[in-house]
Amino acid sequence: MKLVASFLILFFLSQYTYSADFACVKKYYTHLRSRPTTNSPIIAKLKKYTPLKLIAQEGNWSKVETYLHEKGWIYSPLIEKNIKCFTLTHQQELGNVCPKTRSLKQKKQAYYLESFKVLKIDFNCNKVLDSRGRVFWVYSESIWPSIYSKKAIEL
Repeated sequence: MKLVASFLILFFLSQYTYSADFACVKKYYTHLRSRPTTNSPIIAKLKKYTPLKLIAQEGNWSKVETYLHEKGWIYSPLIEKNIKCFTLTHQQELGNVCPKTRSLKQKKQAYYLESFKVLKIDFNCNKVLDSRGRVFWVYSESIWPSIYSKKAIEL
């Protein structure tokens, strides 16, 4: 019994450690740069709520990696570590899997690489906020990072 309890505690703590390694873009567009200076070349333009895997810190800059394995530097005040976000790894028709979406007629499809802020995790679906302020439900199977899918948080 103690072994099972210890395993569950370690598993639970590992989920928090894992999620602490991610951050979300706060501004509508943010530049991912090749070096930690504003004069360095731009690698990519990241949209609001894009999840980033944190790799390193240098002064006010964070070295990060995107879902597409792009690595670069971002000015740290432009990212937020205390919110949950994810990007879609596949396009989704909304309302097919998450029944609560049917009542929200604002959006019919969620697109590949679209990113969202997580508001609630419920029954393999995430209640999300998009960069335009719309709230709806998205199926949690095809997302990155997968730490916000139901499978990853079940004990």
